[in-house]
Amino acid sequence: MSMYSIQLSLATLQAQKIRQECKNESADADYQSKAVRVVTREELDSKTGENDSEIWLSVLGEVFDVTEGKSFYGKGMSYSGLSGKDCSLGYVTGIFTAEEAAKDTDEITDDMIPGVLEWLSFYKTHDSYKFVGYLVDPRFYDEHGEPTAKLIATRKRISLLNKSK
Repeated sequence: MSMYSIQLSLATLQAQKIRQECKNESADADYQSKAVRVVTREELDSKTGENDSEIWLSVLGEVFDVTEGKSFYGKGMSYSGLSGKDCSLGYVTGIFTAEEAAKDTDEITDDMIPGVLEWLSFYKTHDSYKFVGYLVDPRFYDEHGEPTAKLIATRKRISLLNKSK
């Protein structure tokens, strides 16, 4: 192999390395632009429609903006008890209190899971309600928007239940 061939091979390898580094930087920039929004419980608590705030609610730690439905979720309306909290259990028990919202996901029985999933699907597919982010709560997501062990266990229960049907 001539000196020229070796130099050409080295130049080709350097060019490939630079292209790969650019791809990685581009991928990192793309990832950062799609970063997950995390919502604290305090922030969610403040989104009840009072004082002209937005109205948010959460199902299994997924937070949705339901401000467009203020005639349902606004103060004094039929579903106002869902506003500003995660009421995963409340969707199937019909109890929309702070105490019910604080209950652990372990209290969702296998018979209740389809109802919770129906509500989650409703918010995910509704034209007027928009996904906001993930709720930072030991039952659902950590401060980085990653599922907690508790949520992973809940998802496994759901998956096993779906397979047994």
